[in-house]
Amino acid sequence: MKLRQAAISSTDKFFVPRLSLGNSNVQISTAYQTPLLKDFKRLLVQVLSSLKLSAVNFGQVLKEVVEGVGDFATEKVTSSALGILRRLSRRGSALRYNFPKRKFLKILLIALVIVGLALAARAIYSLRNSASSINKEVLGAKASQPVNKEITFPLRDEEGKELSTISYLVEKAELMDQILVKGEKATAIQGRTFLIFTVKIKNDYDKSIEINTKDYIRLRIAGQEELLAPDIHNDPVTVQAISTKYTKLGFPINDSDRQMTLQLGEINGPKETVEIKF
Repeated sequence: MKLRQAAISSTDKFFVPRLSLGNSNVQISTAYQTPLLKDFKRLLVQVLSSLKLSAVNFGQVLKEVVEGVGDFATEKVTSSALGILRRLSRRGSALRYNFPKRKFLKILLIALVIVGLALAARAIYSLRNSASSINKEVLGAKASQPVNKEITFPLRDEEGKELSTISYLVEKAELMDQILVKGEKATAIQGRTFLIFTVKIKNDYDKSIEINTKDYIRLRIAGQEELLAPDIHNDPVTVQAISTKYTKLGFPINDSDRQMTLQLGEINGPKETVEIKF
């Protein structure tokens, strides 16, 4: 068995047997462990001593830094804070003695008056709106009757060419003592009432149209020969493309008029009639 020499940072030398893979009877002797343990302990003591010295030096440096920061805070920050407090105290005293109390009171009084006027104006505006809403509330219908009569007529251009058709449906008839005309409430005089028709107009054309709805409806009171045109209307009524529009038409009649005939159709075209009874 061959031997080789090995060394670590020590003055002692020792030999470690080199094992041969073919010799299964070779065993490692423990006689060589004592010098290794001594050197290892010596190295460990040196490392610990170095660490202890480093810790002591670091603690001393840290102590000096803390003492320096404390001295700076005591000398600089505290003195600056005290100076600021003294200056604020002097300015507060000057403001207290030099404050224009009368001018401030005048400004405060003017501000209060302005705020009061604004609140009063807002309250008046709200009351007026409430009163306006109340004034625009009309009485409900005294009587109502379904009609559900529909006519259709062609929509033509300026040259008379038919473009589409318009549906004109009278849904119902109502007797009312109060109505809204252009946003204003109207009340029938004593002995008179309003006959109101709800009309639905359907436009199937791909462009908006304007129509005079009063031109397609007439009213004949029972016992009379003349035909009446609507006095109450929203003409001209604009109906958007491919849409339906609701509107109202009305006639002022006598309270005693309870039977009448409604005529529907174009002015120069055939008419359809509907009997109305209340």
